[in-house]
Amino acid sequence: MDGGYDLQVEPWIPVLLLSGQRERLGLRDVFKRAHEIDELEVPVPPAAAGLLRILAAITARIAGDGEEGKSRLDDPDVAEEIEDWLALRERVLRAGRFDPDAVDAYFDRDDLAGRFDLFDPARPFFAGPAAASGMCGRQRIAEHVRGEQAGAGSPYGGQRRSAVWALHGHRACAGTGR
Repeated sequence: MDGGYDLQVEPWIPVLLLSGQRERLGLRDVFKRAHEIDELEVPVPPAAAGLLRILAAITARIAGDGEEGKSRLDDPDVAEEIEDWLALRERVLRAGRFDPDAVDAYFDRDDLAGRFDLFDPARPFFAGPAAASGMCGRQRIAEHVRGEQAGAGSPYGGQRRSAVWALHGHRACAGTGR
């Protein structure tokens, strides 16, 4: 991605692994290595809530019986009956990990190309028109997120933190149109 920051692969999500090691992972690796992760270490509660919302939505699209054409957690036919959905969830949990092929199949979809680019000029990830234009209320969130106005001690500095702070900024600007 030209000048972008692809959240699928860039290491931006701080995690604590079961081994005790701390790492940053992109979205794709969070799902491929979910069975190795003890916890997400997102320091700002609104940003953590935004990240969990994204992870839950992607989980529903990835997690399923593992075979092409089988049920997924976001399948409306399965969701129609809570017992069916809970049974599918139990089968998914029993597997102990996400199917790496299902993870790749989701992130490699043609209709998602470029959709995880944090700085896409036309459609930045998880941002509405206010964030795309760089304006939201009194702050220029896009500039802070990119680190353009960030001082050495700023929590906005660096692209690795940018995505987490973008989640926080999105929540602060959501629906304002400013």
